[in-house]
Amino acid sequence: NFLKLIDNGFYNGLIFHRVITNFMIQGGGMDPSLCPKDAKTIKGEFRANGVNNPIAHRTGTLSMARTNVMDSASSQFFICVEDCSFLWTVRRFRRTD
Repeated sequence: NFLKLIDNGFYNGLIFHRVITNFMIQGGGMDPSLCPKDAKTIKGEFRANGVNNPIAHRTGTLSMARTNVMDSASSQFFICVEDCSFLWTVRRFRRTD
């Protein structure tokens, strides 16, 4: 999904609209006027959703951003600016189906 969006120019003119000190910077979901951009959602790629994903959220990790709905990730992503071990724990997610 991420590479397809890149290839289609979705991120041209990208802005980072959210910055949280000692955690992450987030972008990919807004145009330069801060209007939301539409993109198709994808299946969350983590263990609680049946996907074996051993990636930890360490400094420099690029990860898809989403709501508390496990399959809500679309175009927004974040980059960890420090290790984010609190994201490594198993959490309960809400399903939409």
